[in-house]
Amino acid sequence: MAVGCLTIAGPMVAGIAAGDIGPGASAAIGGFMMGGLGSPTRAREHRREIALVFAIVVAAIVAAALIAGERHEPLVLVILAGGAALFGGVSRFAAIVAMRFVLFLVLTSFVMIDSGHAASTGIMVALGAAWAGVVNVAISALAPHRPAPPPAQSHPRGQRLKRWRASLKRLAGWQFALRLVACLAAAGAIRAHWPEHHFHWIAITVALLTERSLERFPVRVTQRAVGTLVGVIAAGLVYWLNPPQWALAAVIAVLAAARAPLRTANYLAYTVVQTPLVLLILDAGQRQGFELLGDRLVATLIGAALVLAANELLLLAGASKPAP
Repeated sequence: MAVGCLTIAGPMVAGIAAGDIGPGASAAIGGFMMGGLGSPTRAREHRREIALVFAIVVAAIVAAALIAGERHEPLVLVILAGGAALFGGVSRFAAIVAMRFVLFLVLTSFVMIDSGHAASTGIMVALGAAWAGVVNVAISALAPHRPAPPPAQSHPRGQRLKRWRASLKRLAGWQFALRLVACLAAAGAIRAHWPEHHFHWIAITVALLTERSLERFPVRVTQRAVGTLVGVIAAGLVYWLNPPQWALAAVIAVLAAARAPLRTANYLAYTVVQTPLVLLILDAGQRQGFELLGDRLVATLIGAALVLAANELLLLAGASKPAP
């Protein structure tokens, strides 16, 4: 909870104190992406995990900065996301890295396009992520370390690659990448067709809701979709109240603190908290209205519908069938 307050609300407060909340909000996105990385079994393992997440954040920032504002930005984003999704099939570790990269890429692209200053925004996001890494190390030094879990069974690298290549000979090996690519492509097409609406949120919804496992109505997708809708409405209520910037920072601090315990306690409540947290950071310092709330609600419904439709199509195509 302390990490959440310091890494997300801290940059916002710094921006307000400096008289420009925009850079502080960009840095808060970096803190949001790093998150609180838990109580480690050993300090070395914790530092390694922090370094890995920071590397993924930087990779997403660089990729987003290179394509932001370019004519073929939606196409390149889809290609990068699809490549990462395929790479995630190598192992469970690769799957975690790939999913984080895709979410960070979509989120950072949104921030850069919205700001119109890709390079400076990317630098602030990276600085926010670096600040979050420092806070994680400092707080974890004070926290008790959890008992070391039993060593997980691992397969040799050559065997994992062999199994991955074999999986690509079947539709099941491609199903996650196909669903993600199709949904992100549809999100990009909708955004391009209606540029006057705030439909960047469709791609973020897709990145949040698409699960690697293929199910018709996954429980997590349903919970996340409902939680996202409720969260969007909650963010709209905050817009309607139009609090001063210091009060907004206080609301963000409370949401950031609540995010950590809810993540394991109640996934639906976690999603309800996380959605307004993201939106309040993204829209900080900008004039809001009920038109934006309507766009975000519609975008959430469209994103959820795209994910469920892609799941259904791949199930009908037999992508969930086991290998013979």
